[in-house]
Amino acid sequence: SALEEASIAYRYTTSLHWSLTQFTPASMEVRPFNVAERIVSVVVLLFGCIAFSSLVSTITASMNKIRAIHGEEAKQFWLLRRYMRQLHISNLTATKVRRYLEYAWERQSKVVQESEVQLLNLLSEPLRQELKQENFAPHLRCHPFFNFLSSHTVQFVKALQAILMARGDMVFCFQQKADYMYFL
Repeated sequence: SALEEASIAYRYTTSLHWSLTQFTPASMEVRPFNVAERIVSVVVLLFGCIAFSSLVSTITASMNKIRAIHGEEAKQFWLLRRYMRQLHISNLTATKVRRYLEYAWERQSKVVQESEVQLLNLLSEPLRQELKQENFAPHLRCHPFFNFLSSHTVQFVKALQAILMARGDMVFCFQQKADYMYFL
């Protein structure tokens, strides 16, 4: 046959072309002539169909997951706008609320939240407090008093929690009874 007498480069590119046509609806002049060649052709074609279907399925699932994540965000902000319209909230306040929530949503989506890690619920209480203490320790040690007491911070670390505040939020007022201690 003419293919057997052709150069190695021509035979290689012809076999590459044939293998690519097995994964697509394209055709070419190379075809099986006996049962063994036909079986190889069918097996390669089936493998190609399965591999291509698997690839398309994975891409589709990934796109659906991304769409669901962004869909939930869009739904929440749509509900927020509707809620504020129903309550006749001023544009200034609505804009402040929306901007802060956009910031908080973005920050929350970038950082893994403790509530998302369900395995943490299996920790013993002392180990949970040790984890919390290591989380807050760098912030507490900035202050000389807490740096001095660093070995005793485990006692009050249970009461610590991080909160988000917007610029301009009122933390406390003159003569207001203090219920919390804030570290900025």
